[in-house]
Amino acid sequence: MRKFIAVLMCGLFYMSSYATEVGDTTVSELLDEARTSLKRAYEVQADKKAKYEFNRAKSFFEIAQEQTSKLNLKVGKAAALESIEWSIKAISKSISGGAK
Repeated sequence: MRKFIAVLMCGLFYMSSYATEVGDTTVSELLDEARTSLKRAYEVQADKKAKYEFNRAKSFFEIAQEQTSKLNLKVGKAAALESIEWSIKAISKSISGGAK
């Protein structure tokens, strides 16, 4: 019985995170984009040149992952979007020369 419930919960999580659309984009797509944005920010050394913005992006990404794992998809989507925005700010600041 426990095994059945575990499989059922995994299936529900999979369906909700990949099939449930919040707006036009699924939460899992936003998490992937946030992860990619953080990677791009790291590649332009935003972790050194734009520490505040990079750390904010990283924090929001962690919140998005945690909330999505708890099936709180609305908050997960909002946090993923914030992570993407802060990653873009970090990339922009890093490319333009660092602290202003």
